[in-house]
Amino acid sequence: MDASGVTVFGSGFTPDGRYLACSDNFGQVGIWNMEYYLFQNSNWVHDNETKTEALETISTNSNLGAGVEKDFLLKAHKTPIYSIAVTENFLITGADEEIKGWKTPWMNQGSTSSNAKSDVDGGGNAVGKCLFELKTPQLEGLRGSLSPWAETNGIAVDEVTNTKYVFSAAGDGNAYCWDLETQKVLTTFSGHSDYLHCISLICQNGLIATGSEDGTCKLWDRRAKQNCVATLELDESPGREKVVTCTAADSEGNWLSFGGQDSKGFGRFRVIHVASRSLIQTSQTERHMSCVQTLDYSEGSGGETNLVCGGDSFDIEHWDKIGKKRIAKIRSSSPSNFTLCHSPKEKTNVMVAGGTSPFIDVSTVATRTHMFSFYFDFGLR
Repeated sequence: MDASGVTVFGSGFTPDGRYLACSDNFGQVGIWNMEYYLFQNSNWVHDNETKTEALETISTNSNLGAGVEKDFLLKAHKTPIYSIAVTENFLITGADEEIKGWKTPWMNQGSTSSNAKSDVDGGGNAVGKCLFELKTPQLEGLRGSLSPWAETNGIAVDEVTNTKYVFSAAGDGNAYCWDLETQKVLTTFSGHSDYLHCISLICQNGLIATGSEDGTCKLWDRRAKQNCVATLELDESPGREKVVTCTAADSEGNWLSFGGQDSKGFGRFRVIHVASRSLIQTSQTERHMSCVQTLDYSEGSGGETNLVCGGDSFDIEHWDKIGKKRIAKIRSSSPSNFTLCHSPKEKTNVMVAGGTSPFIDVSTVATRTHMFSFYFDFGLR
């Protein structure tokens, strides 16, 4: 396989910020020890510390001696992995036909799950420990026929309940809440008229947000079955079809952003105040970005929050938290970006962007400066 054909669809950090995981169109997950690379990178300077102080902090709290394993590869699926979620306990991957949960390099070896099994590559080599596998329900058609299993385009995890519940956005137009203890669907959220692209949790408000090809973002009360509490339009203007491809909520649950392509074919996102469901801001990206494909709220050590967006353009745009003012623009390595995520750990507060190239760009949150890029090729050689 040629690494130039890699597309990075998903990304996520462990809760402590030590590991970064990214998924690609070849069914692989690359995992990097971020502390190792930040320690090695001579250009890294923390927000309010000198380079020496920052490196001493990392060195004290990390095992970065000779022989440290810094790269891992998981051959997780035979199809593209469109979404991932990274937790303290495991890694969750969503692909064309199934969702899998994996034992990860940051966990102890061995599995306590009776359902655990080894996943193998074509050569019969164990490349990971699969802890569970979930299949999106098949829809029943005429004469009892069943639809194909729908792909999973978004995954969100409820860390408040110690990852007991997992939420997924599927290509059949439904969102699902899974109970991992029973490995069954607990709730189905139906109401969109088309394919789902994304899902976000707003834990403080008991809500989930979904974005669809039908041009809407819906808010659901996760505590009540089938309870859609709001339908938000990306664009009320008549015209060609609109699409919502991405959603993001800030860590305090005050703001929800959703974006995609408006009726005029331009990249657009909106920001609402979650508690009141009030529309706060509608913003359009620069003209060369015709669709917003990923959103993320980055939080600096000083307490400031920025909204970051990427789309079918090399540019990553940084806005204030309500999307009113564009603060900065960073050029990425990918002509189209599908995933953004930031490290939750203050000492390694970085932003990651990935898309239609084998490069995964790492930049500082504070100064919005490119630091280095990973090259997603070690599994393709």
